[in-house]
Amino acid sequence: MRDFLDNLYSRRFIDLQLFADGDDSEGGEGNDDDDDPEDGEGQDDGKNTKKYSDDEVDRIIARKRAEWEKQQKKAQKEAQEAERLKNMTAQEKQEAQLKALQDELAGYKRERTLGEMSRVARSMLADQDITINEELLANLVTEDADTTKTNVENFAKMFKSAVQKEVAAKLRHEPPKKGSQSKMTKEQIMAVKNTAERQRLINENINLFVKK
Repeated sequence: MRDFLDNLYSRRFIDLQLFADGDDSEGGEGNDDDDDPEDGEGQDDGKNTKKYSDDEVDRIIARKRAEWEKQQKKAQKEAQEAERLKNMTAQEKQEAQLKALQDELAGYKRERTLGEMSRVARSMLADQDITINEELLANLVTEDADTTKTNVENFAKMFKSAVQKEVAAKLRHEPPKKGSQSKMTKEQIMAVKNTAERQRLINENINLFVKK
């Protein structure tokens, strides 16, 4: 990991040239003090090179690091599985492969169920003229139909109440009231790992999710 980060940070601005529009990969060849205009050296003055802020650079690095870590975990898992299978008997291998297949099928079934629940939930919200993004919708949807229905109904109730308060405040020319005393941001709420706690915070801070 240290080697990866050291290499990534040391080349951060070099690698970012790959993201620039209209980048001429051959323009930098030759001597630094060659004044031949055909070389393109010294003629750009930075006008054709996209500039990246520190935040943008950090996001690119974070994304690349996440991709690298994901690949490393996958490779490690495959190596561990291969080592485990190597020490198994033929019957144990067959049982392990069967379990892996069952787990894979269960994953597909879960994805299909969540997809169906998402469509139902979005339809329920659309009936009440409520449109939300996929990230927020995913927090309302579960594999259980009754739980999903309850989550959507509670959210819709809180959402419409928040909208009505916003409209009333604007009509009275009052500044919109802030959310709960938690003073959490939308991003902080969505980052909460516990599903029940995240749902509670969404409901308590529903004004953060109402489009102004």
